[in-house]
Amino acid sequence: MGVSISPPFTLLCLGFISTVWTLNPDDPNVCSHWESYAVTVQESYAHPFDQIYYTRCTDILNWFKCTKHR
Repeated sequence: MGVSISPPFTLLCLGFISTVWTLNPDDPNVCSHWESYAVTVQESYAHPFDQIYYTRCTDILNWFKCTKHR
């Protein structure tokens, strides 16, 4: 059992393939255009940190001031 393909579809495929093969970037009539641009992106993120604070304590050597971290 064979698969039948319609002639218009076959012509369309052949036309597309021949168009792709005929475009060569090295040809004299083919132009290429390069663009470069800068984009500014704003990023935000959270990161852990160590907060040092002082509290009263019974340590006479540190003048009754102890260091704590959060």
